[in-house]
Amino acid sequence: MSARPLDALIAPLFSLSLLAAASSASPAAAQAAAPIDASKVGPAAAALNTLSAAPVTPGASALLGSTWTDDFNRPDAATLGADWLLQQGAFAITSNRGASTAGGVQWVRHASASRSYDTTVQSIDFFAAPVAQVMFVALVAGVGASSDNVFVKVQDNTSDGTFDRVFIYRGINGSPLTSPYFFDLVTPTTQGRMTVSFSAGGDTVDIAIDNDFDGTAEQLISASGILSAGLNLGTSFGVSCFNQPRFDDWRVGDPPAVITNYCTPGTSGSGCVATLAGVGTPSLSQSSGFVVQTNNVEGQRAGLYFYGISGEVAFPWSTVSGFLCVKAPTLRFALQNSGGTAGQCNGQMSVDFLAFLAATPNALGEPFSAGDQVWMQSWFRDPATTKTTMVSDGLNFAMQP
Repeated sequence: MSARPLDALIAPLFSLSLLAAASSASPAAAQAAAPIDASKVGPAAAALNTLSAAPVTPGASALLGSTWTDDFNRPDAATLGADWLLQQGAFAITSNRGASTAGGVQWVRHASASRSYDTTVQSIDFFAAPVAQVMFVALVAGVGASSDNVFVKVQDNTSDGTFDRVFIYRGINGSPLTSPYFFDLVTPTTQGRMTVSFSAGGDTVDIAIDNDFDGTAEQLISASGILSAGLNLGTSFGVSCFNQPRFDDWRVGDPPAVITNYCTPGTSGSGCVATLAGVGTPSLSQSSGFVVQTNNVEGQRAGLYFYGISGEVAFPWSTVSGFLCVKAPTLRFALQNSGGTAGQCNGQMSVDFLAFLAATPNALGEPFSAGDQVWMQSWFRDPATTKTTMVSDGLNFAMQP
């Protein structure tokens, strides 16, 4: 794919179309007619029998520092493998995903993941069952000390094939833990990624639902009251399902890095490879103090920054080098000079992203919320190359409270 025209990239301001939650009468009516939690009153689906018996084989989950992951990318099998301890029901590997294969409530515990729930981020990808049914996929934290745990599930409550409601329970599909304890999804979805973390010293559970796996949550949910419940919690983790949904890319551990580099920078005519760095914290409680820098820029070149909130791309910038790394729509910053010496790689550019937001109330993405992600890149003149311009790598960061 050819690079996008520069004038399209750095237009003064791109118009934005706001996402509106479109709801039809039938889903709302179906939800209103359904019980609050259909998994507690409806019949269980018949168990699936699609896999022949197979010996238990080692799983493929991995420990990275104090983070445990499992992508389930292994041959189809009648169990999840030795890294998972079956507690109730039946689970299998099918088409490189985990699957619950019995009816009703099922759950499995990870054999080695162990840490305090309140400093842990959990995530899992969820997918609808092959046949529409009441179903859920849940993340379970604090397992082991008693029957208590923090149980967060995303559920198809109306048997229409889409996940439409989130619940927060004490125990495996147990009793309400927070008030409120259930939340309707603005946009029901057949698949997505659920991320669960905790704040306020473990009293508040924060849930992000990303419908399209682009790193930006379509809905953020928070509820408090965990500490006052008097839970007796352990340090293990698990996954629970109702009926036969699918799941993938389970992760438990440290929060993802707030600031990360991505994408491949270009090489300028003088051999300069410009790279971005984030200095400080992108905190919404501050009006300055998070500076994005571009180092190793060609000296004495005009350049600028641009950012987006819709994810990353990798479109070739020229036939020689570099990529456009930020998905449209994007917004540019003011032009600046890199300083340094012409023909050398000692130029530098910088911008305070928080100060820019404070001075630009209608900026792309405003008003930002904690957890919202930003993708950013810099551009500069480079007459010696065929396109006469060059780009840095990309910087991705999540806005913090």
